Amino acid sequence: MRPYLPAKTYQAFESNCPFEFEFHENASIRMRKDHYCWFTIQYPQLKAEIHLTYKPVENNLSEYLSQTHKLAYDHHFKASNILEKKIQEKDKDLYGLCYFLEGEVASNTQFFLTDSTDHFVRGSLYFNSKTQPDSLAPYLSYINADIDRFIESFKWK
Repeated sequence: MRPYLPAKTYQAFESNCPFEFEFHENASIRMRKDHYCWFTIQYPQLKAEIHLTYKPVENNLSEYLSQTHKLAYDHHFKASNILEKKIQEKDKDLYGLCYFLEGEVASNTQFFLTDSTDHFVRGSLYFNSKTQPDSLAPYLSYINADIDRFIESFKWK
């Protein structure tokens, strides 16, 4: 059976965070109160969440990059493949990397964005269900398109 997936319409994320972006109108954002600009984009109908964390860069970008790489590759023993997609938009001062993990992994898509001097954002997609790659494939593709839109619309303030 083909799953029902809502039409793609996006809205602006407005906050006091040092960035802005667009997200799917059928998703909701839950801000964490214990960390500045840490939040979750929730897809309740799809039982999925994108966890986003912001950290200021203070001469520690290499540490953040190393942690992000480690978090993605910690799944290598379960992943059948890990693909990487480079993000480089010099006009927006936006650089990063997306990791696409194939197989029965806890987080299928992870990414980071940075301006390389002041700001760092990390994201990871999780489904609140048992990892079954074949049955999750249409949902993964659907949310990965939203992640693409998030990155395309992302701007530092």
